[in-house]
Amino acid sequence: MKLERRTLLQLPLLAKKPKITSAPAKQDTLRTLCEFIVPGATEAGVPEFIELLSGENAEYKRQISGGLLWLDARCRDRYGKPFLGCSQTEQKELLDLIAFRENAQKDPTLSQATAFFAFLRDLTLDGYFTSRQGIAYLDFRGNSALSEFPGCPPIL
Repeated sequence: MKLERRTLLQLPLLAKKPKITSAPAKQDTLRTLCEFIVPGATEAGVPEFIELLSGENAEYKRQISGGLLWLDARCRDRYGKPFLGCSQTEQKELLDLIAFRENAQKDPTLSQATAFFAFLRDLTLDGYFTSRQGIAYLDFRGNSALSEFPGCPPIL
């Protein structure tokens, strides 16, 4: 029996497609956010990775669901339409507002949204860089033996 190394995103568990919410708009919003954070994240399976983790952790699910609801509500207040209905410029404008902690210090009403975006950014990066595409991007060559060890370079 030959054992193969698999990344988390290749596990059969993902065939069940755990959902943060049954609303397709929320799933599409999550995909859009992941793509804003790391282009190619959807192809790498990052939204499914986040949904898998959220399906196993009630706190993760609460944070993600709450953040998605906040985004839609804020877009409706600002632009009169949900996040996905906004133009890419409007979406980017709102994400720029919550992407930086300094903005939350200036406007305390943004503190929870900023925490949500930081949490989502961390999950997106974790998912991407543990995927096949992320590992290839890093040119990771670990788990291979060296025929000789050249040692450390001299200190200049």
